[in-house]
Amino acid sequence: MSIAKEIYKEISKVPTVDIHTHVDFRNPFAKNAWQILSYHYFTEMAHSQGMTSEIVASSRYTAQQKIQELCKYLPAMKTAEPYGWLMYLSKKLFNFPYSELGQDNYKSFMKCVKKKADTINRLQELCRISNIEIISTTNLPWENLDGIEKYKNSKGKQLFIPTFRIDLLLQAGEITVKNLGKSTGRNISTLKDYENAIVKRVDYFIGKGAKSFAVSLKTNPLTMHVDKKDAEKIFLASLKKGRLINGQDSLKLSAYVLDFLASLCKEYKLPFQLMVGAEKMVYPKGVPGGEDVFQPNGSLLGLVYILRKYPNVKFPISVLSATEDKELAVYARIFSNVYASGHWWFENTYESIKTNLKNRLKLSPHKKMLGQYSDAYTSELIGAKIDMYKRALSKVLGEYIESKIINKQTALGIAKHLLYNGPKEIFRL
Repeated sequence: MSIAKEIYKEISKVPTVDIHTHVDFRNPFAKNAWQILSYHYFTEMAHSQGMTSEIVASSRYTAQQKIQELCKYLPAMKTAEPYGWLMYLSKKLFNFPYSELGQDNYKSFMKCVKKKADTINRLQELCRISNIEIISTTNLPWENLDGIEKYKNSKGKQLFIPTFRIDLLLQAGEITVKNLGKSTGRNISTLKDYENAIVKRVDYFIGKGAKSFAVSLKTNPLTMHVDKKDAEKIFLASLKKGRLINGQDSLKLSAYVLDFLASLCKEYKLPFQLMVGAEKMVYPKGVPGGEDVFQPNGSLLGLVYILRKYPNVKFPISVLSATEDKELAVYARIFSNVYASGHWWFENTYESIKTNLKNRLKLSPHKKMLGQYSDAYTSELIGAKIDMYKRALSKVLGEYIESKIINKQTALGIAKHLLYNGPKEIFRL
């Protein structure tokens, strides 16, 4: 057995602490096969080959019709990473008897998923098979989290940990203010009202077990000081029906609100997850989740203001390009409050993870790194995506051992920190 396989065998036993998913705690696992195959990784690749967005999104088509159509396009995805996740989970979680999924056997896959969905305590079974201890959810500021605390993991602790997702708060438009006011029972007519309403929702989230804030920022994000009077003026303009604030004002308001939210992270001692580089709605005709791209020439330099202003706030940061990932490793090396976190979205492939891990481990201490989060929409995908990371990590650590840079015991310690101890410590889980 190769040293990489020995490492993999050991770290496969490490429980998963998933710090970022989109799993809905009310419907945490797939009730039918479409709830797995509708993951945008599959639908966007099918759409790019000819599957219409109407079939993906319209309720006029049954789940079986959607699956049958999507399966026409699976053959061209066999070299793509998501197809590997699909086959991993189909065997491990559904006992699917075939090595490939296509038009000739999709009905068998549907039956396998339905049979498991009807299993008593299916969520507990999934967590046991995939060795999942924590699933961090992503929640809008006004979301109702009642009941989230009732789900327990194998240790009797809370399984689903909510995350305060703040993207929509940055622009404070009419709909955002309306939703925030409704969830707090407050009339919001000033910037101070807005801030107070946010604080009230943060208190609610923490009461439900929240352990972090999170935000997705565009390429080259800009943080800066904005005078409160200027922010107030822009905020009031943003509330006027039909009024669009211009680009510079939009940047200022976003920077002010982001600064305010970082101050709350300082006050409540919460980490602030920054996911940098997504360019949203570049392809509006795409399928849901398949409209976004990234720019390969971005920089994290615009974050320096907020990183320096809040040295006691931990910032786990994820990026979308290989060049930014090397930059991120340098930031983790230099800034005491920056952590290189996960391998996000377009960087979430076996080969990219190997490359990124090598750069990160060469440039920064492993204790300034967090392993991997799944970004999954159903619990089934967590195990498949984390397993891919564990295989890549095992390969990289195996090379270090073969080069006599570290020994096996040290390698296992690094792996456990990245996968388990680091997330538990930073997120106080």
